[in-house]
Parts: sequence; structure tokens; C-alpha cells
Amino acid sequence: MSNYQITDQSGFTIASVGVELKSDYTDYAGIMQEKDAFTNTVKSNGSLEKLQTASKNGELYLINEAYDNKMMYYFGVEADQALPDVTRNVEFPDGKYVVIEGSANELTGAMFGQVLNEVSDYAYVGGPNAVVVTEQGADQVSGKMIVPVVAK
Repeated sequence: MSNYQITDQSGFTIASVGVELKSDYTDYAGIMQEKDAFTNTVKSNGSLEKLQTASKNGELYLINEAYDNKMMYYFGVEADQALPDVTRNVEFPDGKYVVIEGSANELTGAMFGQVLNEVSDYAYVGGPNAVVVTEQGADQVSGKMIVPVVAK
């Protein structure tokens, strides 16, 4: 997948509800099971609907972040007001981002398994990364993945 863009992005904050992922970072099946379970939880307990109602632009973010030595997964939105049930306000830095588009369940593998290896002038050095949902169907989610990078 060599269809990527490097974009300049102003910093932004995403109000998020999240969960710690307990699976080993190499256990992709375990991570997906945990993410699916969390998705079902936030849908059934109303957290996702509350977030989406508070969104200032209608965009939903699916965020991965290493935070306090924990692997975290969040659903989040850009909001104009403070939200009471937020787990964390995730800060995305000013700077360059690698962006790819596609099916949400394939973006992480494509980004970290191929695209970042093809990007020769930039490197991912940590920080949150996210899928910004652009379309949701009954059993398909599409979006764009954004990953902050720095010049090598």
C-alpha cells in the first residue's frame, strides 16, 4: 500500500472514553477481541452515543495510545465543551502526519506493517495514532488513519 500522504496538522485534543488492552502487543487476535468487547460495551452503555452527540464536527476517532506504560484504546470526538464521562483528553501534537485511507480493520496493519517502512524521510516515534471514521455500515467501517511522524 504505497497510497499515503504526508500532511501538516495543527495540534488537537480528543475527548475520549477508553480501556486498557491487556493482551501482549504482538497478540493481534487478542487485541482485536478486546477492542470488539469494548466496542460492544460503549455501544450498549450509551457512552458512544453521548460522545457522538457532543462531537463538534461529526467525526469519531478510534485511538491507540501508549499511556502510563499501558496500551490504551479509545473512542473519542472533538468537543466544544467538557464532557463528564471522559476517560482522558488525548492530545495530538502539531506536526507532520502520515495518512492512509481504507477499511478500518485493515488500516493499522497496513500502516505499521508496510506504509511506515516505505516512508523514507519520516519516522514514527510514538504518540497517539487514530482512525478517523468516515463511513459506517452494518458490518463495515471505513476511515483514514493518522500517525504523527518526525523528520529523520
